[in-house]
Amino acid sequence: MNSDNAKLTAELEDAVRELQEIAVSLSPYLVEYLQKNAGEHLTDMLLGPEQTLKYLTDCNPRIREAAFQLAYQHWEIKERLAHSYEQTAMSDPDIAVRETAVRALGTCYTRTKDARIGRLLAQIIRDDALNEGMRVTAFVALRRLHGNFDYTGPSPIVPISLQEIDWSLVEKYS
Repeated sequence: MNSDNAKLTAELEDAVRELQEIAVSLSPYLVEYLQKNAGEHLTDMLLGPEQTLKYLTDCNPRIREAAFQLAYQHWEIKERLAHSYEQTAMSDPDIAVRETAVRALGTCYTRTKDARIGRLLAQIIRDDALNEGMRVTAFVALRRLHGNFDYTGPSPIVPISLQEIDWSLVEKYS
């Protein structure tokens, strides 16, 4: 049994290293994306979390999107902004800002199996009025909330269409 545990631990460590390498390779793309959206404001946002937070309500949706991205991913502001992420995911007039807030929710509630947030994400996934990208993003966030290592359903790690969504997981949170 110890040899099985050691093997599993080694496999998990390899997987973590691979994911870290992917994250590092994506970093230049993220900077480019943030620069495109935030423009001259990016330098200010990178001065610190408080500087970033002041842009969450900017009238320009691209700047709001960049601010939310930095808040949850770069500054790792989770619990403090959880309510803001939730409100934005449900009501921001810009779909890209809403998608970013949905990803932030998945990060905030990773492996919590929080029933209320799970219901909110399931509601987004089932909403036929929303575009497919938003619904798939909500499913990925739901999987994070449920716990990727706890998930044993048929969906791929990163589904690219509604056809790849595991609707039984969505129903667990409906």
